[in-house]
Amino acid sequence: MTLDDHQNTINLIMGYKRETSKILTNQLQKAKDRCDDLDLIQAMRNLDLNDDAIDIHTSNDQK
Repeated sequence: MTLDDHQNTINLIMGYKRETSKILTNQLQKAKDRCDDLDLIQAMRNLDLNDDAIDIHTSNDQK
């Protein structure tokens, strides 16, 4: 490898090139979104529509 090859590799790793940084940021966001989706799916699987509803009445004039 030449010095230019090494510098290009370092630039890619460090994200000095705007395009590389943008691609990496997009990939990280997509991975986070997939993780969030999986968490939501898991939470929805645990829902049981037969559970007793929780009364969350917020009015101050409860009797």
